[in-house]
Amino acid sequence: MRPGWFQSAGLLPRVLIGSFALIIGTSGCAAFSVLPARSQLRDLRVGQEHREYILHVPKSYRADRPAALVIMLHGHGARAQTFEASTGMSGKSNRDGFIVAYPQALGSPSVWHTGVDGSSRIDDVAFIQILIDSIGAHYNIDPDRVYVAGHSNGAFMAYRVGSALSSIVAAIGISAGSIGKITSRGDTLRIRAPANPVSVIAFHGLADNTVPFNGGAEQDGPRRIVAAPQSIRFWVTNDGCDSTPETTLLEAGNVTLDDYTGCKGGTEVAFYIIKDGTHKWPGDKAPWWHFWGNASHEPSATDDMWSFFQSHPRHGDTTSTTH
Repeated sequence: MRPGWFQSAGLLPRVLIGSFALIIGTSGCAAFSVLPARSQLRDLRVGQEHREYILHVPKSYRADRPAALVIMLHGHGARAQTFEASTGMSGKSNRDGFIVAYPQALGSPSVWHTGVDGSSRIDDVAFIQILIDSIGAHYNIDPDRVYVAGHSNGAFMAYRVGSALSSIVAAIGISAGSIGKITSRGDTLRIRAPANPVSVIAFHGLADNTVPFNGGAEQDGPRRIVAAPQSIRFWVTNDGCDSTPETTLLEAGNVTLDDYTGCKGGTEVAFYIIKDGTHKWPGDKAPWWHFWGNASHEPSATDDMWSFFQSHPRHGDTTSTTH
C-alpha cells in the first residue's frame, strides 16, 4: 500500500472504531442475531454523528498483499445486515479474497442523503470517505480497486459517491437507481459531472414499480425521478464512451445488455435491462426470493458486479475530488 494515499486523496481520518459480536434486529426489540463468520459490526465517528457498518474480511486476507474493497449500500428502510445476507457479497468475498463493508444509513426508516432525497443535515458522502480511510488505515487496501455498489436508495447514493469521489472510486454497481429527480417546477436535479471517468455496471427491471425504469413517481422517495436510460446516458457522456452500445440478449432473451466501450481511462458502462425484473437485487440470495415473483432467467448482480469490478481498476492520473 502506498503510504498516505488516503490522506493525499483529501480524506480526514476522524475515526473511533469498535467491534461487536451481536447486532440488534430490524424491529429494534430484543431480537439479536449473530453476524456471519469473519463479519464484525464496527463504530465510526463522522463529525458529531455516530455511524455503524459491518466489515467482512475473508480468511485469505494477507497484510502483505493489497486487497480490493467493495462498499455495499442498502436500500431505503433496510439494514446493513439484511443487505449482507440477501446479496451474498460476503460469500463472494470469501471465495475471491476482497474486503467488503456494509455501511448503515441513519434515520427511521433508514435513508441515504443522495442529494435527491434524505436529510440535508447528514453528509453521507463524508461518511463513505471516512469509512474508506478508516478501513485503509487498518488493512492493506489497493487504492486502485475501491468500488461502491447499492440497491434502490443505496443505488442513488452509489451514483452520487461515484460522482463526488471519482478520484477514489474506480467503478460503481447500480441496482434500481437514478441520478436525480425532476422538481414540481420542472427543474432537473442530478448529481454533478464527475471530475474523472468512473466505470458503471447497472441493472434495472422493466417491471420495477418502486423506482420505475422510465422515470416518474417513486413510491417512497422523490415524486419524479430521472429515467434509468437517461441515468446511463449521463455516465456514457461523462466517461466519453462511444455513443452506440454493443447490444446482447442474455438469459433466454429476458435480459438485454447494452455495453458502452471506447470510454476514457479504460472505463466502461454496462447496462442490464431485465424484462420482467422487479424492484430487487438481481439474483437475491435471501430465502424469501421465490415469493417476490422474480424471473427464473435473471443475472446475478453480485457475480456480475464483482467480475466487472475486477476488470476495471482505476487507471492513470486523477483529479482530486471533493463533494
